[in-house]
Amino acid sequence: MKLIAKFSIILLGIALIFGACKQAGQPASEADNGEMIDKAEMEAGLKDFANPLPEPFEVYSMLENIGANYLGKVLNPVEKAETYFSQKSKVVNVGVYASDLGYASTYNKQDDVAAYSKVLKSLLDDLGVSVDYSKLLSDNMNEKLADKDSLIAFVSDTYYNTYSFLYKESSPSLSALMAVGAWVEGMYIATHISEDTYQNTEIIKVIYNQSKSLESLIAFVSKFQDDEMIASQLGALKKLKAMFDETDGSLTNEQLKNIITTIETIRESIVS
Repeated sequence: MKLIAKFSIILLGIALIFGACKQAGQPASEADNGEMIDKAEMEAGLKDFANPLPEPFEVYSMLENIGANYLGKVLNPVEKAETYFSQKSKVVNVGVYASDLGYASTYNKQDDVAAYSKVLKSLLDDLGVSVDYSKLLSDNMNEKLADKDSLIAFVSDTYYNTYSFLYKESSPSLSALMAVGAWVEGMYIATHISEDTYQNTEIIKVIYNQSKSLESLIAFVSKFQDDEMIASQLGALKKLKAMFDETDGSLTNEQLKNIITTIETIRESIVS
């Protein structure tokens, strides 16, 4: 399960989402008093499948590093959680909200961290997933996680546990839906944080470099294509991958527009 944290097999030599917080792992462990699942143990238990679980940090860290401002209005509103009634709609939006939480954590936006931790706790309680996001809401924990690196590391570990529970204790297909929700939301945020995306070459590079992670995600999700909801999302992801495949080392404005539009459509099908 270290594969979840490091992602080096998933991206073009980069970690898709949590690489930026690896050095902060120790503070998170201390903050949680050893209650988190050991990553080495998770890796040993899941060696039989390559986990392309996208998690919301490295992409966001890259965006932060190039000077992209935080834009909270692009996140999926927490109020929408009340409209998700089926198990699968809740699970895929656990991925979405976890990605939103990762974005808020990367920029250390404490109000949004609290709001998205709360909505995740509510959804996971409904699903019977025994991973406690409420610790992010306690005054004691807020003091310990005032440092951004510690916050990112703690959210990272909590995210591992959510995915691990779904995969091992519930259903692997549900963990695949969570992965889809997280990846799509991360890409949606990356493509919607700037009005001048088409002119910002650094943002375009961040977007373009996600082709390999999409390929790995599709390979993983394809294992569960007999599931109707997964089949629907899989078809959309393959359409998006075909758009990346048509590129030749860079993105034209037309190609970027088509990719952004397709991501919007996929995301809308998940969060609506």
